[in-house]
Order: sequence, then C-alpha cells, then structure tokens
Amino acid sequence: MSRIGPAGRRRTALRTYSRRNLGGPVAKPAAIAARRKLPENSKEVTQSPPLSRERPVEKPAAITRQPPTQRSIGPARSTAAEARSRSSRTKTQTNAVETDTVGVSQSTDFRKDDEIVGWKFNRATKSVDLITYRASDDSKRLVPESVVQQKVAQKVYAYWESFNQPREVTVGSDYFHIFAIIDQKNSKLKVQWVGYTDSADDTTWETKAKVRKMNPTLLTDYLARRERAAGTQTTSKLRRGRMSGAAIG
Repeated sequence: MSRIGPAGRRRTALRTYSRRNLGGPVAKPAAIAARRKLPENSKEVTQSPPLSRERPVEKPAAITRQPPTQRSIGPARSTAAEARSRSSRTKTQTNAVETDTVGVSQSTDFRKDDEIVGWKFNRATKSVDLITYRASDDSKRLVPESVVQQKVAQKVYAYWESFNQPREVTVGSDYFHIFAIIDQKNSKLKVQWVGYTDSADDTTWETKAKVRKMNPTLLTDYLARRERAAGTQTTSKLRRGRMSGAAIG
C-alpha cells in the first residue's frame, strides 16, 4: 500500500474542491425539460405564474326586468270586450240619426204586421213620428209614435231598447208627452209617457195641475171615467141594498 504524501493529499483535495464548485447544482429534470432552445429571432417564452386555487368572487350581473308576457286569455277578452263596446257605440250613434223621410207621407195607418224602420223628431210639436214599413205593398209611412203605441205597444218598447240607451238620449230631447193616466192617489196621478212602458221605473206621479197643463183633454176623460165608474158602483150598492131590504121585509 502506497502512501500519499502531503503534496499528493493537497492536490487531491484541490481537485475535489474544484469539481464541487465548478459543477454547480444539478438541475431538476422538469426544469430542464421546460427550457427549450428558441430560435435566435424569437422571444423568450416566460411561464406564467400558477393560478390561485381560490375562485374569484364574481359580481352579480345587473338584473334587467323584462316586461311581463301578456296572457292570451285576459287581454284577448278585454280587447274583444273593448271592440264590442266600440262597435256598440258606433252602431248606436249611426242608428240614432234621424231617418231620411223624403217621399214618406204622414199617416195614422198602422197595422200590427208593419215594421218600425226609423224615426223622425217633429220640432214643431216636440214629438216623435215612427217610420213604418209594410211588406205587402212595399210602402213606408210616417206614423205618430202614440198611434203605434196604442196599437202595438211592445213593438215601440222593443224598438227603443234596440239602441241600448234611454229613448230620450236616442231622440236627443227631454220633452215628454203623456200617453195615459193609469192610477190616482189623493191629488196625484200616475202617468205613463209616450214611448215608455207602464212599469214602476218608467211611470211617475204628477199633480193634477201639471197633467191638466200638459194634456187637459186626457185628464178630463180620465176623471169622467172615474166618476162614471164611481157612479156605477154607487148605483150597484144602492140596488143591492134595496134588494136586501125588500127581502127582509
């Protein structure tokens, strides 16, 4: 076994020290693989830092309210109803216009089969004449409303109801004529008006003075009928009384 002298040991130590300092730390295989040789004219690619595992807090998006979707039933119904209302108003306004009476003669001739096809407001008398049509001879007549009401009252009522508004609105006049006196209570008279029914909604209680001013002939006839009716009842009572007295005697 040879011995190394002091000089040899010193040289060995220097070589060992040189390898340790000049060699440098050994790179990890992953780091070596990441280093790629780039072309001279290219830029060096730098690896981005690793992403954080914490999820970023996202701000809620602004909520924009959309207009509500229309249902197919509700609006359809309201639209249809509105259309019907507009149609009804248009029809009423059209039919409420006075009918042209050129070539139609005034008459009191009215039959139950005649139809009411129009009306005309008489500004002189503030009354209404009804235009009637007779299919048998294809003729038209201008007949006073009161005459038609006396013969076929239901036709008059039905005609005005077809306008879907009060008669006075259709005619455009607030002047009324007495058609009949149907009852009496003390000093008041129950009055039915021309163009109106004898229902409680259409009739009114008026004073004798007012009725006498509006239609004195009608009031006179009514009172005369009541007197005759009262006289007849009195005569009947007297007769029944005499007959019962004679029977007792």
